[in-house]
Amino acid sequence: MRTAPALAALLLAAVVSGPAPAVLAKDAKPPPPAKTGTFKTQSTSGTDYLYMGVPKDYDPAKFYPLVYLLHPMTDSADTSKPEPYVDNWAKHLLPKGWIIAAPMSPQYDNEESINPLKDALRKVKQTWHVDEKRVVLVGHNAGAQMAWRLATRSPDLFAGIVALSGEIHGNDRTSLKPFTGKPAYIFRGAKDSYYDADMLGMDRKFLDAAKVPVTVEVKDAWASELPLDSLPKISEWIDNVWPPGTYRERADSLRKALDAKDIPGASTALASLQYELKKSPYAAFNAKAKAMEAELEAIFKERFAEFEKLAEADPVAALQRAEESAKALKGAKPWDAEAQKIVAALRKDPRVVEALRKKEAETRGSSYMEKAEAAEATGDLAKALEWYRKAAGLAWSRGDEATKKVEELEAKAGAK
Repeated sequence: MRTAPALAALLLAAVVSGPAPAVLAKDAKPPPPAKTGTFKTQSTSGTDYLYMGVPKDYDPAKFYPLVYLLHPMTDSADTSKPEPYVDNWAKHLLPKGWIIAAPMSPQYDNEESINPLKDALRKVKQTWHVDEKRVVLVGHNAGAQMAWRLATRSPDLFAGIVALSGEIHGNDRTSLKPFTGKPAYIFRGAKDSYYDADMLGMDRKFLDAAKVPVTVEVKDAWASELPLDSLPKISEWIDNVWPPGTYRERADSLRKALDAKDIPGASTALASLQYELKKSPYAAFNAKAKAMEAELEAIFKERFAEFEKLAEADPVAALQRAEESAKALKGAKPWDAEAQKIVAALRKDPRVVEALRKKEAETRGSSYMEKAEAAEATGDLAKALEWYRKAAGLAWSRGDEATKKVEELEAKAGAK
């Protein structure tokens, strides 16, 4: 028979163990901690430097969404660089887990600026662990105009765009089709004399024709400066930009089932998410799906570990509850098969076997006593004696009582 420790071993084996922790070579030094906060770093040819915003809890093992920020070009050198814009956006985006990268561009020269900006973006992706399907392009004034040019020339690089006080150039308006389905946020100050209401209306017309979903904000008493009061709202909008597909919806369903510790529901939701990932690969969600699968395994392990513990106090109840849980998992692969293995092990557990034997004896003994008492009440002493003898032959709680009844009826029969 399987012993209790063996049952515990089976329970542990029922869940897939995670990967072994990384081990450094004997004399290897751990990598230096990643720089976080806001800071300047080297860029690529065509841009002077990159000004970065990185969450303080940055972990290179995780994927991070990215805002790629194009600063304005103004008459002032202080506002024609990325620092003030990254610093303001960082207050809202870094706590949400977004990285911000802003190349210092000496100029935006339409076609000539596209490759340098793409090269700088490529360097960001090589340096930080970026979720490539959640890169949002943000531009302000001339940076917004350049953002539209970059988005229409390389739409596959971006999941959405935020344009602050900057129009879509004429050539770009007719090139929006590749951005179909990806969201855009347009901000305009009502007092902006350059990007006026007519320009905004024309942009909306072309975006609607290209089936680009647009959120428009027009701020009264505002011109073309950075809309600081609107940044929390726009940051929230950015945080809800996802690539086309049902990754997020399926992950949300899985999250709800996991929170409820609904193993069958979570199993179904996980299979649905894995199907979507197989159909449309998404590295960041692969990692998320694996983490949630590990969480489901932990819930399964915790659930059935309860029955192992209960078997010490009430073996029969432990088996009954394990069987009920296994029944509820029917069809929830692979947990249904693992649950059946654990139930089978419980049935062979010496504590359970003994408890079931005792329970069966109690059930049969009670049945025999009822039949004996009924026969005795009708005066059929021979039949009553037959049932009392059967009850007396069992190891159960009323065995002594049944033995006395046998002795009593045998004495009556002998007297007759």
